[in-house]
Amino acid sequence: MVLIIRNNRIQSRRHSRINLLSKTVYKSKQNSKDNSETESEDKKSIIMSRVTSVVNTFFLYSLAMFTLPFIAFFTAQHIMNTKFHADIFVTNCVSVVSAVIVVNLIIGVYAYKALHEQDEESKGSSDTSDPVSDSTDKKTD
Repeated sequence: MVLIIRNNRIQSRRHSRINLLSKTVYKSKQNSKDNSETESEDKKSIIMSRVTSVVNTFFLYSLAMFTLPFIAFFTAQHIMNTKFHADIFVTNCVSVVSAVIVVNLIIGVYAYKALHEQDEESKGSSDTSDPVSDSTDKKTD
């Protein structure tokens, strides 16, 4: 019986079962490496999609914070001058108050959306597995 030792594996030419076993073990190791690579690529794509979503949301709200208060200010000023024929002080006060209200609404909606996203993430993570409940289940023997 001739034994050949390669990479810490003993192979024999007479016993084909040993060769088949070593080949299947090697293939399963390669498959697990391929699976781990695809899982890491999936995780990277999920992270990139989250980052893209965050940047898009931030850009949208930044654009709204820049444009909407100006629109509210000049619209209120135009309405106060044309419809109500108010003096300059009243027109300016109403215009500033309307711009401040718009800014507060944008901040409130942004904060609400941020809090709502945290709830979605916690629901998703609680569905998978909870390490605290798993450890308490195991300790109750």
